[in-house]
Amino acid sequence: MEKLHSSPNITMTGEFQRLKQFFLLCLILSIGIILRIYKLDTYSLWTDEICFKGEVNINGLISGEYPLFYALQHLSVPFMLEHLHGEFLLRLPSVALGVISIFSIYYLSRLLFSDRVAIISAFLFSISPFQIYYSQELSPYAAVFLLTILSTYFFIKSLRENKKRFWFGYLILSIINIYLRITTILVLLGQVIYFYIFRRRYAHLLKRWLVVHSVLFILFLPMVLLFIKFLAYHSQSGSFPWVVSTKGVLGYISLIMPIFTIKNFLLGFNAKPCVFFLPLSISLYILFSEIRKINRNESITFCFLGLAIPLILMYILQAFIYADRLLISSSIFFYLILANGLSSMKTRFRSISLMLITITSFLSLRSYYLNDFSVSSEQRIAVHAKKEYKEAADFVYENFHEGDAIFHTHPNTVRPFKHYFSLRDDYNLYDRNIFDEDINGMLVLSFRNSAKPHPFDCLKAKFVNKSNEIDLLDYKRIWLFFSAHEFEKATQKYSNESRTVQWLDRNFHCEEVREFDGIIVKLYKPKQTEDSNSIKPVN
Repeated sequence: MEKLHSSPNITMTGEFQRLKQFFLLCLILSIGIILRIYKLDTYSLWTDEICFKGEVNINGLISGEYPLFYALQHLSVPFMLEHLHGEFLLRLPSVALGVISIFSIYYLSRLLFSDRVAIISAFLFSISPFQIYYSQELSPYAAVFLLTILSTYFFIKSLRENKKRFWFGYLILSIINIYLRITTILVLLGQVIYFYIFRRRYAHLLKRWLVVHSVLFILFLPMVLLFIKFLAYHSQSGSFPWVVSTKGVLGYISLIMPIFTIKNFLLGFNAKPCVFFLPLSISLYILFSEIRKINRNESITFCFLGLAIPLILMYILQAFIYADRLLISSSIFFYLILANGLSSMKTRFRSISLMLITITSFLSLRSYYLNDFSVSSEQRIAVHAKKEYKEAADFVYENFHEGDAIFHTHPNTVRPFKHYFSLRDDYNLYDRNIFDEDINGMLVLSFRNSAKPHPFDCLKAKFVNKSNEIDLLDYKRIWLFFSAHEFEKATQKYSNESRTVQWLDRNFHCEEVREFDGIIVKLYKPKQTEDSNSIKPVN
């Protein structure tokens, strides 16, 4: 009789657990969707987003940055130009990829660990300000997150079941991911090291593993050639648009950078020290506790290699390059390790830790939604406060007169300005970078249909030594976009941007000033009492 009643109880318990898991996953997905949709179109597209939107040239397609993403964008440009104009629609694909990633990390966690770890990792991923930041941006990063999860899932399934469809899926997803972002090769390097460590256990898979990775290497070679060409080109120009040097930020190789990276994976770029200190301490404690399980837990070993190998290599290179966006693929394994560590805690400590992480995540998200990036630049390398490019461009558009000239103190406003102007009318714009030691970062943009001559090189000469000059007084009015990535630093007296403003203030009459979030637009007119010969040089 006991046997007759035990089977239904076990079945009911199993069914209840499945329903509970399904309900929790649906709740987590709902939270993730809401957090990613909220304020999605509050701020304008910034420079990188506009590049990704479709201003693609042959240099973008053959560069070593994001060749596949640029190619896909190039093919989709006609559709995007016709149907997708608003920020909400343009960023919506990243939102969708971010939500799918929540669902995917749940199944990857369940494959590696357990149902409880799967729920915790999906929850951490869904409320992560770091993930939400990139899920609200028109960029390939949300796709890289998803492809890293999927390729890792197929890799584990290939090792455990050795089926051709899993090996094929791993191969295809990995090569697509590499062509989306070359730094994802660091995660694959961790997987290669993992296979070597457990080579005896997987000796029967060696032949198939070698075939798959040989094909992967051959398909990767064109990317290597593109990347070498990319480095050669930018080394000659002295410009690395995706590389951020910490030498100018900290001045030395610092252990604090990887710690900030872990903090950003956990709480994003907006958390202040008073907010992140305790949850970061708990997370670091969990990481160090989980290290002790490496010898007896193969899944933990796998995750630590996926997290540690990219971090170590970036740490070694940090005197030259360092940015958290270069490590986006490895963040997946941080959530898996943290979720497993939380799952291993006693119920009370687990609940307290999860509650603390949740509260601080929402505090950080509040700062993010309010566009509060007041934390030090070392904590958010290559991440900046959002700006009201559209509002500033619309203001100039509505007040622009024939014969006006438009100047930018920093390149960050140029592409957004051109983008939002192009949506309003059929103006043909012409821009050219002007860099020199005295006015570093000055960039000029003028209209083809202006009745006056374009300043260009003569403007540079005028600012430096007043030789071979075209008189700026020939322009009826001068618009100035006063901005920079770090706007607070730009407003300091001796910054390059402020020196440009000071020069115009001395030599022209400021007729109007309009302030936007992160941008000041100033309108100048020539001083009637002065002529072109009275223009004062830059101090």
